[in-house]
Amino acid sequence: MKVTLSIDELGLTQLYLNQRKVEAVTNWLNENSVTSTVVTVIYYRNKPYLIDGHTRAFVAYGNGTRQIIAEIYEADLDTAEMQLYLTCIKWCQEQGLYHIADLNTRIISEEVFSEKWIHRCTNWMDQMQNEKERSFLNSGYKK
Repeated sequence: MKVTLSIDELGLTQLYLNQRKVEAVTNWLNENSVTSTVVTVIYYRNKPYLIDGHTRAFVAYGNGTRQIIAEIYEADLDTAEMQLYLTCIKWCQEQGLYHIADLNTRIISEEVFSEKWIHRCTNWMDQMQNEKERSFLNSGYKK
């Protein structure tokens, strides 16, 4: 389901922005294209959180746009994907990142973005998978 939301009410699930993507989106996002730009959100505790489109929302906000179209993604709280999003929300809150404008000082090169953000998320997912496997094996499973 698509809805129009205030960018001001969107929570974050990302600690950094990729500079290359910010530059690319800045080049194509304008008054006209922003009306068809869609971000993806999850609702957690009755608040919408961006899960896709941080860069688009950031550039749109910087250009004065205050409303954006959002696709609501419904995920089961028990999935690893949703647990990652909830962990990302926690990471953002721990860093004092509550509003899209808070990412203004967190635009980093693509290489550093990969090192600091992509690897952090990948490592978290790997750790969760390893914990599930250990739990399964400790439950008495015999090969």
